Amino acid sequence: MNNIFGQWIDSDIGTSAGTQLGPLLFVTYTDTQLQCIRRVIGAKAHTSSSAIEVVSGIYPVSIRKRELCNREYIRIMSGGDNHPLINLWQSTTRDGLRFCPLKYIQIMSRELEKSLGDSEICTNNSVTAADIIKPLNIIRVEITEIAEHITVTNNKEDAINEDIDFINLVIENLSDSHILIFTDGLVYRGQVGFGASSAVLFPPKIDKEDLQITKRAVGTEVSSYRCETEGILLGMEDVMQYLSHRKIQNCSRSIYVFSDCTYSIDTLTKQSQLNKHPEILVKIRHICKFLVETSSIIKLVKIPGHKGIHGNELADQNAKQMAQTVANQKTSVLDVISISDARRIASEIAKKS
Repeated sequence: MNNIFGQWIDSDIGTSAGTQLGPLLFVTYTDTQLQCIRRVIGAKAHTSSSAIEVVSGIYPVSIRKRELCNREYIRIMSGGDNHPLINLWQSTTRDGLRFCPLKYIQIMSRELEKSLGDSEICTNNSVTAADIIKPLNIIRVEITEIAEHITVTNNKEDAINEDIDFINLVIENLSDSHILIFTDGLVYRGQVGFGASSAVLFPPKIDKEDLQITKRAVGTEVSSYRCETEGILLGMEDVMQYLSHRKIQNCSRSIYVFSDCTYSIDTLTKQSQLNKHPEILVKIRHICKFLVETSSIIKLVKIPGHKGIHGNELADQNAKQMAQTVANQKTSVLDVISISDARRIASEIAKKS
């Protein structure tokens, strides 16, 4: 490639330039032009091997190295104040280009640290074998499975997810004797940013009680998936409070939680997913303990969002209001970022570098 650039520069300058500048200045002049051209087209910043890696679909080593350093930074900072490496973080040093390993991680993760700002990475809670093996008392069910046990028929089995009338009919039948919760979570103006969640609890009609609406600010730098998951957890906590206030020790009726986010439902019903989201592990342990003590089962149901389902629309409106309040700084929120969101930011930084 250097030969191609050199031939281009020689033909552009002409042979007369060599006699005017002299041999030494001529070499300096051509080298300067060569470096300028390489910088303009990106050849100075990236090697030809990096280009081959990108074309071949292989993560370039330089980008991968930065991302690994960012992930190690997240692992250290999520270890809590008693983590031994945090105590060494401020005292680590280097001598020119000779780095202590911790100092190298510190330098490579500066951009991530700047992006996180004042946000604190939540403490990492390790997933044990018991967490994966023991039953959660939280299961996922489909609308069609529920319809099989109640007096509802549907002629559009292939388009069940779009048959809003059928879904509303199932919900109406369940509302007579079951606790129903609709949850939602969103980020204000974008996929990542000021987030909030909401839950709407409908007591059984036979109890003749009013619905309960709760909403919660999630954070200032959170993803929509995190907000959706927090919405479902908020709904479960409302159920715990509802049963506790009424001193119900043995709940014989299933509790249905409706959400429009498949990812969040899978996160809470598949134990293998908990390892990816350690920030919710403490809440899940607490909820599951309560469910076992009260012989309760929570069934998570996927429903389409923004399709006119009353409970879902209420949850969406309240989550939106709370997210806007957080964006306008009218409510305080803990500046804590989840490990999964921090890793997502780290990957984006590595790809942009």
